[in-house]
Amino acid sequence: FKSSQVARTAKSIAPFNAAGVCLVVGQHCAPVQAVTPDMSMQAAALLGALLQAVAANPAERFAWLPLQHEYMHSTRRYRLLRTGNQTVGKTTVAMHDLVLHAAGTHPTHGHWCAEAGEYWVLCDSWAQSVIIQGKLNGVTAAELVHPDDRYDPSQGYGHKHPFVRILHTSGAYSTIRFKTVNQRTKSLASATLKGIVADEPLPSLRVYTEASKRIERGGWMSVCMTPINAPVEWFRELVDAENSPWEQ
Repeated sequence: FKSSQVARTAKSIAPFNAAGVCLVVGQHCAPVQAVTPDMSMQAAALLGALLQAVAANPAERFAWLPLQHEYMHSTRRYRLLRTGNQTVGKTTVAMHDLVLHAAGTHPTHGHWCAEAGEYWVLCDSWAQSVIIQGKLNGVTAAELVHPDDRYDPSQGYGHKHPFVRILHTSGAYSTIRFKTVNQRTKSLASATLKGIVADEPLPSLRVYTEASKRIERGGWMSVCMTPINAPVEWFRELVDAENSPWEQ
């Protein structure tokens, strides 16, 4: 609900009066014989405060699952989060983890994000990029976003070369850019990055190698994937190799 909807909802339920109504608070349910205007306005005020709290820090509404928690608290430089489709919320936790890096507030990677820098999110297509941008917007506190950067549900953070700047604890801004890779490597050139998130497997070893070159010394890379009908044999060999730096 938006704030205006909350007010309208309060007015609409104010005249409601019936036995058998149940007021739920947490896990407790108490029968209410009549819903008075004062009660409905109080409920609307509480809901409004809740909405404001969620807007201030959207990530607070999540209770992270064990696999998500493990991903965020891993100390490895290369991380692989491999799950079924729409099961764990791999993209959501990856975007939250990325924002923590960009803001300099990551719980276990503080030494990797002590300064503001540039990060990339690699996507298969423009349509996928817009979805992922929405996931990032959904876990980012509004106060962290540069005032000139605007999110649009249909266009993300811009139709061409989308990016968003995140306020770092140093007072500077980190930049998160969204890249569509497919089989091209030209778009990955000329950058030194603090971190890369690849949503779904990269299309080839060539693209992976080019992306890896962009990471500065001490930077990191993560891949979040559901390997269904995707050519990932080369990546499986890389991850499963003896002394592989990848954690899965």
